[in-house]
Amino acid sequence: MRRRYQRKNTSAARFKTAATPFRTVICLLTAFLTFAGCFVRPERAAVSAGDGAVIYAYLPADVTLFSMGADGVYSPVCVLPATYFAALLDSPDLDAEYIRVSYLDITGYVLRREIEPVDYEPVTKYADRALIADNDGSAAVMRESPSHDGGGASALIQNGTRLLCYGTAEGTAWREQLKKEWYYARAGSGENAERGYVYYLQVIAEPVTPNVIEKVAKPPETPDPPAVAPSPPQFTQASSTVIIICLCVPAALIMLFLFYGGNGGGGKRAPRSGK
Repeated sequence: MRRRYQRKNTSAARFKTAATPFRTVICLLTAFLTFAGCFVRPERAAVSAGDGAVIYAYLPADVTLFSMGADGVYSPVCVLPATYFAALLDSPDLDAEYIRVSYLDITGYVLRREIEPVDYEPVTKYADRALIADNDGSAAVMRESPSHDGGGASALIQNGTRLLCYGTAEGTAWREQLKKEWYYARAGSGENAERGYVYYLQVIAEPVTPNVIEKVAKPPETPDPPAVAPSPPQFTQASSTVIIICLCVPAALIMLFLFYGGNGGGGKRAPRSGK
């Protein structure tokens, strides 16, 4: 009985001796897994930018386009035709009397109260109006300002030349009984373009056709992708190898302690009873 009691105590001591390093290995393994988890980072969603769409403003009536001089004084350039549009170069929420716009390939300022910003892109934005030079066989004179006196000739336009008309302007009359109507136009294109004023008697002007308001169709909106559950953290091949080693080594140590941990201090087994 005494030998059986000693054998039981020896087994308990053996289990206690084997459990101590086992707990140590488990603690180290837990610490390693916690540390390795710090390197797993969720992907960050891309930040969507604005589409940068141009904002247009409707011209409900004829609108005067101004230029601003170095002294800050606004001077009329021409009158843009009603029912067409101008592209805004300033925010539509700008709290100012004048707002900067572009029309075709020219820029200037209009009175903010005379335009109506819209939330769509129109199909037809600008008037397609042409002038044909016709000055009774002579060249039409393009001037820097709508005046016969101090306008200053900027170009001579040969008969039959087609001009792009931006709008009308009021200036001086060639004779007292004639109208004071001028056109602000462009001859040529690119680096050879000339812009200026021509008198109404020196050109044949096409009439302005009222604009038919049509909106550019927006592309169909794509539905939001279905929500996807976050995937579990993915470890690299190196980290997976380390984890496998950490799991296998404690198992081997436990087996060694279970089978060879009962030697005590002398390395001899206790004699069995009955022999």
